[in-house]
Amino acid sequence: MDGLDTADLQSTGGDVDLTAGGTISSSILTADAGNVDVEATAGDIDNTNVNASGTADLDADGSINNASVTAGPAATLLAGTNISEFDVDAATVNLTASSGSITDVGGATDITATTAILNAGTSIGSLANPIDTEVSNLTADAGGGIYINEVDGLDTADLHSTGGDVDLTAG
Repeated sequence: MDGLDTADLQSTGGDVDLTAGGTISSSILTADAGNVDVEATAGDIDNTNVNASGTADLDADGSINNASVTAGPAATLLAGTNISEFDVDAATVNLTASSGSITDVGGATDITATTAILNAGTSIGSLANPIDTEVSNLTADAGGGIYINEVDGLDTADLHSTGGDVDLTAG
């Protein structure tokens, strides 16, 4: 499959798997009793809404843009370039923008989790638009700056930048 413009996939008794050779856009994917796995092998994942009682995994060769993900134990977003405009809620959230950045333009909470792990080739958030979290444990590594706004408080924070500022505001 080259790409997919619109998909509405739901399973009430198992997993939902969606793979496309190009960009996946405007998708609603629901697994009431299972996992959701989305992969764009040569493109982006755009405007996607994922709900899973199990795990949710989004993997794009390019970027992940405007994703809303709710999962039970874990949600993983892996982008070859950037992750932008997202709302992720799971016990453990793992975001990786391999050669790009993790960005936000709004003030709403971006990550709700017990544990969040963020990795970016360049930056995580910006001074004007930090990543808004509601987590207990936060780990972040970036090649550029790291800008986090934690809405309440943290139990642990482990933030490392190899080429920029680290700015953490908690509660």
